Amino acid sequence: NFEKIKNFKDIKICFEVNLENIVEHGIIPDYIMTMELYVRPDDFFKENIVKQCREKSKVICSAITHQSVINRLEAVGIPYTRWISPEEPRFANVGTFGMVYAKQVLNADKIFLVGFEHDGVKEDEKVYEYWCYDFWYFVRKWPKETIVNCTNAGALYDSDYILDSDLVSLVVK
Repeated sequence: NFEKIKNFKDIKICFEVNLENIVEHGIIPDYIMTMELYVRPDDFFKENIVKQCREKSKVICSAITHQSVINRLEAVGIPYTRWISPEEPRFANVGTFGMVYAKQVLNADKIFLVGFEHDGVKEDEKVYEYWCYDFWYFVRKWPKETIVNCTNAGALYDSDYILDSDLVSLVVK
């Protein structure tokens, strides 16, 4: 439900892999997270997409983001910074990176996860397993109900730690 995401009034964080899709639906994120080791052939930072984000968005690069990605960001003219976390070895993917950034840097008291399925179907089983370990490593360190699951599947179900919602009925006060 892109309209609900568009109308969400708080900070929006997007991962580079989703950037083109959300911008094409009229959503400009506040932050774009990347852990890329190189510029991929499918190019997450296409100039026509990034031009729409330059005034509002900032790219957050990880410690392992390669200089070629930095060069691309500079070439398309979008602001960026590198966030170095001592816990980065626990970031199995960019989703975990973004979630931890929201908590540790932006001091989020609630983190609404949309499209965070990671149901293990599309990934190699070991990749999925590492992601789950790292996801729960962080979630269990934080106060219960910091995470709000707004997705339809995956490893996010544990009512002791995670609130459930969906974008259709989501009300943020």
